Amino acid sequence: MQCCHMLANCQKVKQILKNLESFALIFSGLCHDVGHTGKNNNFEIAVLSKLAIRYHDKSVLEQHHLAKTFKIMKRQQCNVLGGLNTLQYANVRRQMVSNILQTDIKQHFKLLQDFEIYWKNAGDKVTEIMNKENNENEIELLTGMIIHTADFTGASKKFPLSKQWSEKINQEFFMQYQEEGLRGVSQTAFMKDLDQLPIMSKAEKSFLNVIVLPLWQNLNDFYEGELQVNINNLNNSIEQWEYLSKNTGMLNENSGILNVSITQDKKEAYQQLNKLEEVPEEEEKSQDKI
Repeated sequence: MQCCHMLANCQKVKQILKNLESFALIFSGLCHDVGHTGKNNNFEIAVLSKLAIRYHDKSVLEQHHLAKTFKIMKRQQCNVLGGLNTLQYANVRRQMVSNILQTDIKQHFKLLQDFEIYWKNAGDKVTEIMNKENNENEIELLTGMIIHTADFTGASKKFPLSKQWSEKINQEFFMQYQEEGLRGVSQTAFMKDLDQLPIMSKAEKSFLNVIVLPLWQNLNDFYEGELQVNINNLNNSIEQWEYLSKNTGMLNENSGILNVSITQDKKEAYQQLNKLEEVPEEEEKSQDKI
């Protein structure tokens, strides 16, 4: 959310987004991971989780975050959007749905390509786009690019801090890899051996180069250099991960990634979960109350 706020308040975008559009973007940043399971979409689909079944394998977690958010706001004391009129509410909801669905990593390359076509190279056409009577698609493309980039804000910080973010997400990946094995589903190859410093470092370097840096570079070009500090941090982190990838050994206990041991009790529990997760009707109703 903080990064969405920062990106929404940079000079270039302040000239484009209306106040309610900026609010929808920032609020989307707050809500985009509500109720996260600590696994990724591929895992949810592979184990036939109740979320994968509910959302038909399509942007499973992103749809879950949205549903959870709007269920919470049905509580009177949590209705952040309660002061909006019907049209304003509909517009904010539409923008939030679009924004949060754009954080699905499967949308990454299409989003990047579309942004380059419609916004990065817009030049003098920006004013024309702003003044279009129906410019919802263009605005949603811009805010989708912003929230997707902001999702990787941890990686764009100075290396001592970005390294902590990387280690924590790799700990999640490492645990997911183990759980996939226990459940008997196909294990995600890139999540293997992430407790080993050279392997994790090599994976981080590739991820930053292929996914994260192009996002920030394209947005920085559009922002006319306002995000150069983030670009510098990313380039430095890539160099640091390259250096660490040449070291050998396991990550120590202070590094953030631990050798996760799964007990026999947990193993038996995971084996039970390997079956289709059937939620009793009473429990399902209770969950729907959120």
